[in-house]
Amino acid sequence: MWKHVPACATAIVTDGKVTGFKLINAGSGYLTDPTVSVMGHKSVKVRASVRFTQDFTTNGSIESLTVEP
Repeated sequence: MWKHVPACATAIVTDGKVTGFKLINAGSGYLTDPTVSVMGHKSVKVRASVRFTQDFTTNGSIESLTVEP
């Protein structure tokens, strides 16, 4: 198993609603799509997608974060 590095993103808020994310650090070591929460916006549902690579420094990193309807 490879080292886990937590991912970090900033929410993009437009007119008081979360409309997207800017991925600051994709992290690594995720085995499955993680659960994502947005501080101050508990009702926002977010889908995270993980990508797998041959490079252990980026394997299991977050590929995308999407606001779900």
